Amino acid sequence: MVAFSSPTATTLALATVVRLQQARRRGRMEENSSITRSNNNNNDNNGDDRKTNAMKKFVNSERRGRTSSSISSSTTETSTAQTDDRKEATRRLLQSQDSMIELPLIERNQTNRVMGCASQTWVKIISKPSSSKSAEEERNRVIEIKSYSDSAITRGFLGLLTKKFEGYTLKQIIEDVHVESIVNETLRGVSESSLKTSKIDSRQNGFKNALETIKRQARSLLNDFQNDPFPSLIVTKSGCEPKGSFAEAQAKYLTPDDAQVEMLAKLLIEKKCGIVAHFYMDPEVQGVLMRCKAKHPECASRIFISDSLVMADAAVRMVRDEKCENVCVLGVDFMSENVRAIIDDAGFPEANVYRMSPDAIGCSLAEAAQTETYEKYLREAGKAKNSLHVIYINTGLDTKASANAKVPTISCTSSNVVNTVLQAAAQIPDIKIFYGPDTYMGGNLVELLTRASTTWSDEEIKELHPEHNQKSVKRVLENMEYFRDGACVVHHLFGGEVCRVVRDCYSDAYQAAHFEVPGEMFTLAMEARERNMGVVGSTQNILDFILAKIRVGIEKERISREFFSAKNNCTDYSKQSEEMNEPYVPERMKFVLGTETGMVTSIVRAVSEELEKNDSSVECEIIFPVSVDSITQVKNNSTYSGKIVSNAMSNLSIIPGPASGEGCGMDGGCASCPYMKMNSLAALRETLEMIGSGNDKKNTFGLELREPKKYKGNNVAKEGCVSILHMRNFQRDKKLGDDLIQDILSR
Repeated sequence: MVAFSSPTATTLALATVVRLQQARRRGRMEENSSITRSNNNNNDNNGDDRKTNAMKKFVNSERRGRTSSSISSSTTETSTAQTDDRKEATRRLLQSQDSMIELPLIERNQTNRVMGCASQTWVKIISKPSSSKSAEEERNRVIEIKSYSDSAITRGFLGLLTKKFEGYTLKQIIEDVHVESIVNETLRGVSESSLKTSKIDSRQNGFKNALETIKRQARSLLNDFQNDPFPSLIVTKSGCEPKGSFAEAQAKYLTPDDAQVEMLAKLLIEKKCGIVAHFYMDPEVQGVLMRCKAKHPECASRIFISDSLVMADAAVRMVRDEKCENVCVLGVDFMSENVRAIIDDAGFPEANVYRMSPDAIGCSLAEAAQTETYEKYLREAGKAKNSLHVIYINTGLDTKASANAKVPTISCTSSNVVNTVLQAAAQIPDIKIFYGPDTYMGGNLVELLTRASTTWSDEEIKELHPEHNQKSVKRVLENMEYFRDGACVVHHLFGGEVCRVVRDCYSDAYQAAHFEVPGEMFTLAMEARERNMGVVGSTQNILDFILAKIRVGIEKERISREFFSAKNNCTDYSKQSEEMNEPYVPERMKFVLGTETGMVTSIVRAVSEELEKNDSSVECEIIFPVSVDSITQVKNNSTYSGKIVSNAMSNLSIIPGPASGEGCGMDGGCASCPYMKMNSLAALRETLEMIGSGNDKKNTFGLELREPKKYKGNNVAKEGCVSILHMRNFQRDKKLGDDLIQDILSR
């Protein structure tokens, strides 16, 4: 079984059909390379193809399914026929480039760049402005497509697009162009019998991405909206550049105060303390933590930033290997409880675990599972024969303990929920699965399985899970329920309006979303994932995906530079003139971040280090999908949150964002968790200073108020860990444990 929850996995299992396609592709790479060269008598094109072949070799090495050949022909005659057909298809493609209207060198820029293409490719649509003010006449303006690629084959595809859209209007491009059908129709014009081959070729994704760029440009021309309406951070090897006030607020603490860093390092050693923090921490806190790790090697193993489950594992290592007597948890309360319980289970009950506030650090999702509605949901689940409750890890120990008492329960993460459900159904075919409490994850899980059971082939489904097919996946859907009344306040913000803007303005960018986002954002990321441009998964999955794409961009840059240098006997990569054949144009890779904005700190640092290490000019733009530019101007005598604002506060800029609105939290700014922001740098310093001070009880914020309960005996903590241990067994053995299976069958 494919272990998508393993640390090496860079994307979630929900789109692994792509892996199957990639495995097929590898078996044809070298053959296609020779075909291309043999059918091209133009010296320039031959050079382009050599470059394309080099690029393909690398791009393939980055992909999954690394088999030397996953498809073999049944007979020699069939293989020869297929080869001849591909030769003819290649010949037609090379001829089609004559139809392409070449985009001038000066316009081969970031705005017109096609992302996700193995070659350097640009497209730009042009339409003559209408003299009429009529909206309908504006929509019926005829367009012209100009384009260019440094690959001869890709220029052939662009020529096909040029012919296909000849005489098209802006309205037709926006409303009538459906990417999948256009791709199939266009490829059919190359070679009917080679359509299957073309569909699994890497260039198909580039073809689709070019179409998305054309549609995005058409919407921009028609609506005249700002091309980049969302704030963003542009990351380079030398640092980052914020665009928009919210991005400025995020970037402010990426270079922390050295005095704060030195304070933290001193206290960690002095207090024999470790820190585990969630990705959603405030940028100020993360900036100091990450700078401390980099500057003080003695503290590097005492600081860990990750997803919620991994925080507990890191805490155990700190106590066991680093001899930390105290662990500070920067997260919400259920994370502190999990850390406490896992440390106890590991045999270190003497270690102290602290959270950062005497007040509850809540979580809207965890609290949704503490309601009578959820209790009723579990009671109904317990009545079903062979039932299994799959509970999201982001819930409290009390919830997990209570749930397991009613129905056999296994915890899951956003990385392994798909495999957990499918494996359970594989081991017990008539099992009834009840998922909760995250409503959006449940709905997205159903959406994924519905897609698999209706549009995927059995072969593609087996790549997702080897023991399933369309029929069995349909049975899983028939026997699965999910809770309909639980959501994270942050993920809830990525709704319809935000997604409309993403689709209008960023449809050709990379899409990175949590599995827990609303269906609209999930669908966007899924559609992008199907053309190798998106990921849906955990925060770690998102980080891994971004880094993987950046590394592809770096390698593309290296290959292009080497080719350019050899062809022109020149190493001035920045020189761009008609005399210099195919200079390298630095790539800016755009990523729409569909999750809590706090994780940008980890992204920026990881990407910067990768670019600096490779001396790369590639740029990475992290886009925050929020409703406005995330700055509120308070006017004279205006009303703010129901209160009259005095003249003294006029024209005050309030950062990070609007008081409300889609994409913006009421208490924590845009796409920001207000509970996580209770873990401030001041709270961390205060807690560290109080440890072992002897003045605990004299302090209003005494440690006894901050220390999670230490559980002894077979109690809530012990019972709450049962579902987590079931998940750990599943992660290790790739199947449900015998004790859990017995529990399911016996109740």
